[in-house]
Amino acid sequence: MERHTDALECAKRALHLYSAVDHHRGRATALNAIGWFNAQLGTYPVALEACGQALDMHRDNGDRDGEAEALDCLGYAHHHLGQLTQALDCYQQAIELFREVVSRYDHASTLASMGDTLLAMGDPRAARTAWQHALADLIELGHAEADEIRQKMIKYDEIPRSAPSAGSQQPADDAVATADLLG
Repeated sequence: MERHTDALECAKRALHLYSAVDHHRGRATALNAIGWFNAQLGTYPVALEACGQALDMHRDNGDRDGEAEALDCLGYAHHHLGQLTQALDCYQQAIELFREVVSRYDHASTLASMGDTLLAMGDPRAARTAWQHALADLIELGHAEADEIRQKMIKYDEIPRSAPSAGSQQPADDAVATADLLG
């Protein structure tokens, strides 16, 4: 936790410096970092605000990679606030952009996060599909996070595959959208 607090302070200093020299991309990147570290510290509403500003700036700057990173962070914050439909939407947009800019690790990481959201929405099969695609990419990249995804998939095998639990959000036609994104 202390490292996230220190990193947040560094991101705030970076934002101040980028603002002083009117560096638009640097400001957007620093704002996204501020949002990410706030999310890591559990201050999700602040994360949404900072990442939302970063997203707008990245779009204005035409920075597709930065836009994808901001959407991924927004998805994370929405997920942790229980706003699962918004999280899924952000993750889907980020996945499309990461594919476009050929950022395979970020694509895989966001797929894994999307799987977590799909599971929380009561769709373990779609979650497993997202994790399988993430795992394939991470294995090909030789990334250590592949083991974490394997563990999720093992845990998934222990989850009953019957109807979702009461109170879970049902994704409306999201299985089709997920298949399109993964396809």
